[in-house]
Formats: sequence, structure tokens, C-alpha cells
Amino acid sequence: MPKLTIPFFLFLFILGALTGLTPFAVDMYIPSIIQISEHISQSESITQLSITIFLFISAITQLFYGPLSDSFGRRKVILIGICIFIIASLLIVFIQNITQLLLLRALQAAGGGAIAVCVNAIVRDYYNDNQLAKAMSYLIMIVIIAPMIAPIIGGLILLRFDWQMIFYVIAFLAIVFGAGFYFFIQESHPKSKRQPFNIKGIYSNYSHILKQPRSIAYILLGGFSSAPMFIFITNSASVYQVFLGISAQQFGFYFGANVLAMMASSWINTRLLNRFDYQNIMHFFIWARLIPASILLIVSLIVDQHILWYLFPGVVLSIGLMPFVGPNASAALLSKHGKHAGSASALAGAARFGMGAVAGSLASLTQINNNHISMVSWMFVMTILCVLMSVWIRKQKNA
Repeated sequence: MPKLTIPFFLFLFILGALTGLTPFAVDMYIPSIIQISEHISQSESITQLSITIFLFISAITQLFYGPLSDSFGRRKVILIGICIFIIASLLIVFIQNITQLLLLRALQAAGGGAIAVCVNAIVRDYYNDNQLAKAMSYLIMIVIIAPMIAPIIGGLILLRFDWQMIFYVIAFLAIVFGAGFYFFIQESHPKSKRQPFNIKGIYSNYSHILKQPRSIAYILLGGFSSAPMFIFITNSASVYQVFLGISAQQFGFYFGANVLAMMASSWINTRLLNRFDYQNIMHFFIWARLIPASILLIVSLIVDQHILWYLFPGVVLSIGLMPFVGPNASAALLSKHGKHAGSASALAGAARFGMGAVAGSLASLTQINNNHISMVSWMFVMTILCVLMSVWIRKQKNA
């Protein structure tokens, strides 16, 4: 394994800031959905499709970038992705209709996909097993600052500027973080470890990973564990702002509370990893997440008053426990496939964003009068799927 040439926390901060560009592109934009809907003369539900498109394209492109990074190195792929992301962010301010919005959000996601898949592969190049899980947890702590402050910043921008300023800010951040990566992060995947790029090689890498049932299980587990967060991201604007009447500025703080909970969980996870095996931690908290998800669904179906009083804490608990599962599932997968870290990371990322896009869309399509029932129901379904996957992994391990 290569050795770091810069301090550990500078390394994680730069990679975390880069990875945070994707949630910035999604979450800073959420408070402006109503304004953008008016600008392009579309309903909020139609405009929300741009979030689904973003997640879906992020998933698909990661499958392409992963093998590219295994063949040509991580740096080149990330730098190309940053350039695509910046160009798309600047072009979005000129949109006039829903088609242009969807196409440019897709282009923006294509750039972000390169960043997401390669950052995880870079971390795997340096670490393994519990050390990898700990590094991933620290990385998540940095990354989730973005979704915490992004809606708040977006809401504050809208107090003084039009929605276009949000995308100027996103492009500026991409330039700054990209420069940090260019000057401080060295290539972690040397030429001696690279594989020739060809279609047969790509198929071989993916086939090698997908022939292992436990690898598939970890990929699915990562997707199911992240899905409640993406369901919330996709539907929270209509539930909180339209149904509950919360302003764009207030929404940022309600949204940010989920991220504070995730940060706390990520930090606790790093402490627990000093004493316990990362897979045991993962399985325990998969079951722990079932408690708030179940209570939230039951109360939502019974109570129709003072909705915010139980919806807000229930969602925070359900989403806030995710860092005990996602990073550890990723570590379990990547530890098994160090030689194909880019391809393994691509499959994990594709599952995470792809399942997030599908689950978020299902919650949107089944939503009635912008209320919260569909959102919490699908969050519960994804949590149940997590539990079932955990049971299967445990049985395989004990077999």
C-alpha cells in the first residue's frame, strides 16, 4: 500500500470536500425548487424529477468511471469529472425549460459520479479492514457537513438573490476544492497495479465481484441503508415546505438536524471501531434503525395532528443512524477487492445512488397531497430490506 505524503486529516478533508460537491449540488438546490418551478412553468413534483435524474445518472456513470480509474489512475478521472461538473453548474443558470434543466443536471451528475467513485477507491488504496472502516467514517463526518449547511446556505442565498446564484456558488466551490485536490493529492494507484482498459477487462472485473454472493449482499446493503436518506432528500421539500408550510430558510435548519445526527453517529462509529469489529457494529445498528422507522410509520398512520412534532425527531433518528451501516458495509466490500477497488467502489456507488433514485421516485409517485405518509412508508420498507440482508449475511457467515 502507498504511504501518505500529507497529514492524514488534510488528506481526508480534501477528499471529503470533493465528495461533498455531490450533496451540495443536490441539497443547496432543494430550497430553490419552488422558484425554479415558477421560472420554467412546471409543478414542484415535475421539477423534483431533476433530483431523481441527478441520482440516477450518478449511479450509471460510476459504473463507467470505476474501471477507468483502475486502468488510468484516480487523479485523471477525478480531474475530468470536476471539469464536467463545473461546466454543467455554470450552464444551468441559463435554463428556460424542464428539458434543459434535466439535461444539465444529468451532465452535472456525470461529473460528480467520477468524484464519488474515485474518492472511495483512493481511501481503499491506503487502508484495509477496520482501518478502512475508520477512515471511511472520518470521511463521512467531513462529507456530511455539506448536506447540513447546503440547504441553509441555499435558503440564505434566496433571501437576497435569485436561484441562479446557488449554481454560481456550487461552481465556485468545485473550483476551490478541485484546486486543493490537484495540488495536494498524489496518484494512489501506480501504473504497476493498473490493468489494460478494454471491454473484456471491465466485464471480468465486475464478473469477479458479482460472482461472490457476499459481495452482492454488501453492495445491496449499502444501497438499502442509504435509501431512506435519498427518499427524504427527494421528498422533504414538498412535505416540509408545501404540506407543512415551512419557509425555505426554516427548512434548511430542519434538514441540517439530520446531518448533525449523522455526524455524531460517524464520530461514535470511529470510537467503537477501536474496540469492536466493524461488521458487528454494522449488524447491530441495522436492527437499531428498525426501531425509529417502525415507530415513525405507526404514529404517522394513526395521528393526523401536530405532525411536525413526531415527524422531525423520527426522521432524524432514522436517518441519523445510517453512518453505522453504510461506511462499514463499504469497508466490508472494498476490503475483499483491493485489486479492483475502483470497480467495487463503482458497484457500491451505483447501488447507493441507483436505489436512492428509485426509492425517492417511488415515494414521490405515491405521494398524495404532498403529505408525509408515502415518505415514511418507503423509509420503513428500505429499513426492512436492510434487516433481511443482514440476516442473510449472518447466515452465510455461520454456514
